[in-house]
Amino acid sequence: MSGQGTSPPAWHPDPYNQAQLRYWDGNVWTGHTSGPAPQAPAAAQPAAAATPPVVATPPAAATPPAVATPPAAATPGGPRFSRGFSASRMRNPKTLAIFLGAFAAVVLVGVLGIALLGRGEPSSDCPPDRVCTEPPQGAPLVNLTVWRSKDLGYALEYNEDLWSNEAEDGRSVTLIHKDGDIAMVIGGVPADEATPLALLDRELDRLGERTVGLTEDTDPADSLFGPNLGYVDGVGGAYSGAIDTPQGLIDASAVVMAAGQRGVNAYVSTLTTEQRGEDGASGNKEFVYGDVDSVLNSFRFPSEGGSP
Repeated sequence: MSGQGTSPPAWHPDPYNQAQLRYWDGNVWTGHTSGPAPQAPAAAQPAAAATPPVVATPPAAATPPAVATPPAAATPGGPRFSRGFSASRMRNPKTLAIFLGAFAAVVLVGVLGIALLGRGEPSSDCPPDRVCTEPPQGAPLVNLTVWRSKDLGYALEYNEDLWSNEAEDGRSVTLIHKDGDIAMVIGGVPADEATPLALLDRELDRLGERTVGLTEDTDPADSLFGPNLGYVDGVGGAYSGAIDTPQGLIDASAVVMAAGQRGVNAYVSTLTTEQRGEDGASGNKEFVYGDVDSVLNSFRFPSEGGSP
């Protein structure tokens, strides 16, 4: 029916259920219903004018609510999930605990396996048909002795296994090599007392009193890379001569150097009868000069901290 009240209030076939009657109040369908509509014989049907009014679609507000789908719990045969929903095993705390426990067990087995494999016999590069010795060990650490001038503050280091301290005072020290015939004197003076060049001349005069014919050594094999004490350049060179002994003259070699820095001038002089090897072979002279060089490299002036 239309919503304009063209039909008077009356009972009419229910537009929602044709098996019953619903009351029309002249404007809208009400919630009152009654039994099934009477079935009149076809011959007794009234004319078209008596035909019940046309049933109009009721307004949306009067539409009865849709019947909801029963919850999954009421469905026989176990739970079902609506379309688009995916159940996860991880939502079950018990299942999650079982999964984590199994995963931890696998990890633990793997770690134990690696540890056991690591305890196997160490691999060896030694062929089975050879007898191999233990690999060589590194050279032991050498404890060096520090000597410091009490009056001037310069310092140096020497190996007590190679050198012995034969004499010392507040300004100088005399070292004698234990395995070779070589003596080394290291000393110093205040800068206003003597220059490095004056110290060089003084040490050459002193060595000249102990040797015969001391002159500059022109042999390239005996030349110095540079006259220096520690990191400080100076003056000096290599010299050669002879020492007069009861058995006769013995060839001797000397090295004299001097340098200065910030108020202190120092010198070093060496004298040895050791000789170089013949035909290019190394002799004892090369070895003792190497030990001398180690001491001179450790020399530090007071301005450098006086600590090797």
